[in-house]
Amino acid sequence: MHVYNVFFMKKSILIFLLSAFISGLFMASKPLSKPIKIIKKMHKHWAGKWSKNMQFEQNVYLYRNDSLVREEVWQEMLNSPKNLHIRFNGFETGNGVIFRNDSVYYFSGGKLARQEKRVHHLLLLAFDVYFLPPNQTEKQLKELGFNLDVSYEKEVNGKKIIVVGTQEPSDTQTSQFWVEKENMYLTRVIHNTGGVVSDIELKSYQMIDNYPVATEISFKNNGKLRMVEKYFNISFPKTVNSDIFDVGKVKETKW
Repeated sequence: MHVYNVFFMKKSILIFLLSAFISGLFMASKPLSKPIKIIKKMHKHWAGKWSKNMQFEQNVYLYRNDSLVREEVWQEMLNSPKNLHIRFNGFETGNGVIFRNDSVYYFSGGKLARQEKRVHHLLLLAFDVYFLPPNQTEKQLKELGFNLDVSYEKEVNGKKIIVVGTQEPSDTQTSQFWVEKENMYLTRVIHNTGGVVSDIELKSYQMIDNYPVATEISFKNNGKLRMVEKYFNISFPKTVNSDIFDVGKVKETKW
């Protein structure tokens, strides 16, 4: 009789633990039955409180096949929405890129090397979302291939995350973006373009002058680490000279 009771207790404990585990799985990733208006929520949460301008430098670690091949220091000036100027290894090189009004301009030696129409999905979701009308952001995201009608919630490192674009936690191929539920800022964006899957993670958020800043960003293509950025010398100018984003003034541009 005693042996039977012990066996029954062990079996009951096993069933309880298994049930708890299964329940935990469902709690860890919960599909949302109704489309969540996440862009409107992000915009409303930080309305008038997100910095329009940001100036910073970054240590850049460039990888090939997950192996570090080069290190650089870049200078950046951001003016939201739709303006970002990046200089590679100082102003003297004349090398860099300007994102402006949904176009991108590449420079080499101070001269325009190439330009193309392009909506920068990271710029859109990490910065412009707080300044553009939500319906404009939603329209551009749909054009980029994000499905705003499917989403789920999960927990990552103790933080509740809303994932928009898929309802399958194992899916890392579909275009999707992750938003920290409490603070309404971007933590990850995956974008599938013709089978090339870029995966960008925003990490090490810090409050600097009352503004949240992801001070480390990692970039992967098809699962291979391509680049890591680590920000420093971060400041928030009240005004920014529009000449910084003038494609014809790259040679004399400094900040």
